[in-house]
Amino acid sequence: MNFLSFLQEGIIVPPKLSIKTTDIKKLNKQFKGYSNPEIIFKADTGPHGSYVPALDQIIIYVDDSVQPEAIEAILQHEIIHSIQDKKSGMRMMQDIQKQQEQITALADYVDDLDDEEEIDPLMLANLEKQRTTLQNKMEFLNHEEMMTYSYMYAKMYKAKKFKVVLKQLQDEWLEWTDKKVSRKMMKYFAMYWQVRKDL
Repeated sequence: MNFLSFLQEGIIVPPKLSIKTTDIKKLNKQFKGYSNPEIIFKADTGPHGSYVPALDQIIIYVDDSVQPEAIEAILQHEIIHSIQDKKSGMRMMQDIQKQQEQITALADYVDDLDDEEEIDPLMLANLEKQRTTLQNKMEFLNHEEMMTYSYMYAKMYKAKKFKVVLKQLQDEWLEWTDKKVSRKMMKYFAMYWQVRKDL
């Protein structure tokens, strides 16, 4: 089965982790031996994280206000991305790079427009819409991100009722992306919900 077919049918359950602190030194010590990918914690307004395929690293940004459970969910979100990338033969990394290049090219094009000339506001609005669409696709509207966000909701809110969590996911997804949760994402969420006790 190729990777795209796998994304249509299955989910990736990351290794179970136990994080009990928000202290960056302690977190880095706890995950010092973890490799493939290497995990690094840094201070920043958090929480957020990123998987850096070129360096085979996951970087998690935290501050003192972050709950350990949220750090776990964000770290596992990025671990799922690293597994997705490896399963895809690094196709995910290539897709992200291509989307970033398209976003940069649009921004450069707008920057290069002659300030002296009258610029059609409709054209600028269309270019901004294209940029937003590309940004949303890269950050949210792809199978890989739909899977990881479904995982996070099942993990973070597993003590609540299914319908309550699904409604929260639907509302927040619409707010972030201006799109409804797709059937595919609902399927991912339902699959993670069935194994939520193991997350």
